[in-house]
Amino acid sequence: MTIDTTFEMEKRRNRPIKYDREIVGATLRAMQRASDVQEKRAAIHYKNRMATHKVKAADRARSEIAAHASTSGGTQEEVSGQSDHV
Repeated sequence: MTIDTTFEMEKRRNRPIKYDREIVGATLRAMQRASDVQEKRAAIHYKNRMATHKVKAADRARSEIAAHASTSGGTQEEVSGQSDHV
């Protein structure tokens, strides 16, 4: 019969290990590192989501300004900032 390493690992998985200060320290450092990576990924995800949101918000603002340009009293070019006066 073939030797199944996963079965051997499963047998050892629930076996209690002797307390070792260095193992506990390494485990705590690994947990902190995993937490840091998770926070960085969440920040990048939020930044990417907000980048598209910012573009859409600017488009909505431009369309609203264009829709209500007649109530401001100025011409469309003056309101949008595209006048000939430089």
